[in-house]
Amino acid sequence: MKLVTRNEVLEESKAVLKIIAGNSLLGFAYAKWMKPNGIINGGVTSMAMILEKVTNVSIVYLTSGITTLLLVFCWLFLGKANFFKSIISSVFIIYFLLFFII
Repeated sequence: MKLVTRNEVLEESKAVLKIIAGNSLLGFAYAKWMKPNGIINGGVTSMAMILEKVTNVSIVYLTSGITTLLLVFCWLFLGKANFFKSIISSVFIIYFLLFFII
């Protein structure tokens, strides 16, 4: 069993904080600027915006569903480390979307 060094913990912590900070900015931008103005720029949230118009299902639910599907593919093809960072990003983008939309 490999012991984790303090530097490794600090590096991973920095990476997670960057992910959370980026998701807060992205969530704010989508909730306050892109969604109200109908701007579609690509990605999961934009795909969810298009599907929301067609299905009348909330963007939050659609984003969650599409993200879950992509996380399964991430686990299968990119490995555990990328999967866990993607989980963190997925949880926080949905949190910030809800926070800024409501």
